[in-house]
Amino acid sequence: MPLINHLGISMAKKSIVKSARVLPALLTGELPARLHENFSNESDTVRLRTVPSIRDRANNSLLELCAESAFKGGSSENLITNVSVVFNPYKKNAESVYKEVLGFLRDECVRVVPSGQLLITIGGDGTILYNKQIYRQPIFGIGTESSFICPARFDNWREKLPKALSKPKVEKRLMLTGRVGDFTLPDALNEIAVRNREHRVVRFKVNSGSNDYDFRADGVIFSTPTGSTGYSYSCGGDELDYAAREYQVVGIAPFRRAFKPMKVGEDAVVRIEAVPYKSVEIIVDGQFTYPMHQGVLEIFKSGDAEIVIV
Repeated sequence: MPLINHLGISMAKKSIVKSARVLPALLTGELPARLHENFSNESDTVRLRTVPSIRDRANNSLLELCAESAFKGGSSENLITNVSVVFNPYKKNAESVYKEVLGFLRDECVRVVPSGQLLITIGGDGTILYNKQIYRQPIFGIGTESSFICPARFDNWREKLPKALSKPKVEKRLMLTGRVGDFTLPDALNEIAVRNREHRVVRFKVNSGSNDYDFRADGVIFSTPTGSTGYSYSCGGDELDYAAREYQVVGIAPFRRAFKPMKVGEDAVVRIEAVPYKSVEIIVDGQFTYPMHQGVLEIFKSGDAEIVIV
């Protein structure tokens, strides 16, 4: 999903974003030349030279700032003084909201920079899911009525964004990753799904600690608490509290219901093997797809995403 930075510069074309071969570049910050733009600071315009590396963080820790502000009784001044802004050009009305947000930030004397204290995403949950692979700042999402992760919508962001800037509250969300051979998957804020791209069941062998499971199904979902209200829930999983320190393993149409959804602790490592594996794919947050080489995947916690709520 191509996105636009705070000046409307195209960050990626759809064909590039969806390609798994781009991810190693995203992880190291070594992006294709077409994603680079010249840097200038003429007038009040800041152009993005390179997409910030996934390992970049804001200069000031927002969590530390929030902790400090909690003891100051709340100031009328903005705690956040600089932000980054991205929007999804394929989402209806996202660009117009983006322009309105830029105007609001200008009036509030909040600078828009390539790597700010806070990342504002405009579009929906998918816009957050994509950008968490590029930025490491806490995220404030502006989405539609169907958004679950975004704390603000297109019709009420003017009420909620000022609160996020002046008195931000950061909520940590558990993320998952996985390893196939020597390759490590990108972080998943919603889920990692393993499923057959062909229309037939696959035999899955799942191991969690001393527990072993062997069943046939269309696939298996490893869902975070944030993702528990979506794909996982539709397949029979439980709806977890967003702050829960556990994740779920849920079968996708397991034959004869041979596998029941199970919860494991945040530090659990779950191993899954697919037989046969050549037609099995790994989908991360519905954004990136990889072949399941060697047929064995290990799932484990990768860290936490920081979502600003109001």
